Amino acid sequence: MLDKYAPWFGRLIIKCKKGNTFSRYVFNLSKYIDQAVVKEMLSCVYSGEKFEGYDRVHLPFHRLEDIFAGRILPTYYEALKKITGVYCLTDTHNGKHYIGSATGEGGVAQRWGNYLDSKHGGNKKLIALYEQKGSEYFEKYFTYTLLEYFGLSYDPIKILEREQYWSVSNTGRSAWILSGTDIMIIKNGGFVMDNKEIILSKIAEILNRRGFFLKSNSEFKSRLKCVGLGEYFEKYSDYLIPYYYNNGRTCKFENPNEEYNVFLGLDSIFTDLYHEGKNGEIVSLLKELTRSFNVRYIEESLADDFEELANLYELLGLSISIDFDRVIVSTCMASNNQRVDELFSVENWLKQNHREVYDSYESAIDAYTQGHAGACIESCRTCLVSIFSKYKGTEAFAKWMRGIYNTSGENTTSTAQDLSQALNTELRKDDLADFFYENRAGKLTKTKTIYMIYSMMSDYGTHRNEATQENPTLEDALFSLRLMDSILFWVYSKKK
Repeated sequence: MLDKYAPWFGRLIIKCKKGNTFSRYVFNLSKYIDQAVVKEMLSCVYSGEKFEGYDRVHLPFHRLEDIFAGRILPTYYEALKKITGVYCLTDTHNGKHYIGSATGEGGVAQRWGNYLDSKHGGNKKLIALYEQKGSEYFEKYFTYTLLEYFGLSYDPIKILEREQYWSVSNTGRSAWILSGTDIMIIKNGGFVMDNKEIILSKIAEILNRRGFFLKSNSEFKSRLKCVGLGEYFEKYSDYLIPYYYNNGRTCKFENPNEEYNVFLGLDSIFTDLYHEGKNGEIVSLLKELTRSFNVRYIEESLADDFEELANLYELLGLSISIDFDRVIVSTCMASNNQRVDELFSVENWLKQNHREVYDSYESAIDAYTQGHAGACIESCRTCLVSIFSKYKGTEAFAKWMRGIYNTSGENTTSTAQDLSQALNTELRKDDLADFFYENRAGKLTKTKTIYMIYSMMSDYGTHRNEATQENPTLEDALFSLRLMDSILFWVYSKKK
């Protein structure tokens, strides 16, 4: 009898009412077996563990494998079948993160099952890793974490947008985005992008929004070939072609390309062009891309998105506007190519050497593109103080202003006493109006000029809601950003 029912040991759950008996935990089951009712037959031996919620799904490979094989936690697999979502695969050996999404009918369980079966899930770069390291590497080092979850009927497009959000906001990590059957690194320390260019990546993200860009197999091919960049279409065509076609007996069938992703395609092209020093080509491509904007849909449904994009173009010296059914592009700065070179040289340098300054700079750009003028100017002020605080030294009067004094070279023509006097008397608010008169002799001119910029940013940014309220405009914010760009490039040129 025992051998016959041995497979059910630890798996059979019964409901049995003993009544008031002396012994609570030890009793003769034979006395109650006729009243016992089978409540559940577990698919695996009961371990005392249970599914603790979707916000706590973090599993190493072998544990996930045991769950899917029915050896432990039977409710876990069923829970994962009921949801779609965004997940992260982590290579614990090198710390790299892979962001992916599950949108199929089988939910997260189906997608993770693919990884368990093949180890690589069909992704090209993971296939390469598999061929190099073997299955044991995945079994030893890979973990699976659920980042966000949704119902099975949730809009797949919105899930893909959340996938992109997680990949872009994965600051401070190496993160790849898993899309269809390919994989592309998008953050810190990988094979495609060592440093992420803020403005171009944000432009690529907006163009990837649903309905913004005309969707046909010829769009990107035409735009890239028109500016002499056809080779980049060939290189990234998997991301730039929305459909593929199968010939049936009587007609041709159009099928969606699961790898199609405007963000990944454009972001990769922008990155390649920048690292190859092709700044003129970047500007030409930005202009050419406007010819494939879905203008009517943008006017009806994406006006705010277009305004955000226009602000980003403005930062690169280009002005875009909609006139009837087309986009008008004009140049508002003569030296676009030089500006692109300066902007991204500064970005890379800040990211590598002064991360907190970079964060303030990025916040200023974010605020500007979102239309928050005061917040943009306030972040510019923070950026200004932060960068010069790096060079203030430890001498007397070691305030952030000392950093300007040291960086400008005026420490070779003026003394610390001159700086002290400027800080204590000449740079007070009441005296700023007489600035140029006071500096007719040329003493500490650059230091005082930058302080004036700081003072303006304080009034229009940090202190804009105090006694004398200021109402900064986006034009004021753009002016502050360009001043900040020039100052940062000036410091970079002296300190690189």
